[in-house]
Amino acid sequence: MVDFCSSINYSTCQILCGSAMNTASSVLFVTKQSLCSGIDEEYGEKETLLDEILSLVEDEEKQKEKQKEKKETDENRGKDIRKKAMENLTPKKGDDDSNDATPSKRNSSRNIVGYLKEKNDAEMIYKRQELEVRKQQLQLEAEKFKLEKQERIQKLENDKQEKTLMFELLKKCLGDRH
Repeated sequence: MVDFCSSINYSTCQILCGSAMNTASSVLFVTKQSLCSGIDEEYGEKETLLDEILSLVEDEEKQKEKQKEKKETDENRGKDIRKKAMENLTPKKGDDDSNDATPSKRNSSRNIVGYLKEKNDAEMIYKRQELEVRKQQLQLEAEKFKLEKQERIQKLENDKQEKTLMFELLKKCLGDRH
């Protein structure tokens, strides 16, 4: 490219660049600065797109790396928390006053029996309360049924009385005509 610029004068370079700008079908666009400066810079659309793809790939790699680091730190925190929890749960050697394991077993069996007794008592209380509620529901249903029965009887009596009055009125109307 340097040979090309040195072999032609500046005005020829301007004309070539101008004609390249005017031609829409020109595949390669070369500016007058790149031709005349001696620097070979053919930077086309493909290179631009490749640069964009490269930057996107680099961004993606950086994001994956950040996610990986975050995951590792979260896992490490979780391990630390679990380790501390286990340390708090495990009894320390200095905390035991006696080396005999039998009393602790007896205490644990007493605790289990006490727990089971409390659980059984709570279940019995719950069942009694449940039975009491069911009994109250049945009483309410019986009262409701009794009220509905009384309403039906009252309605039947009202209908009977109305029919009797209508019959007597009809008799009276028919008796007055004869």
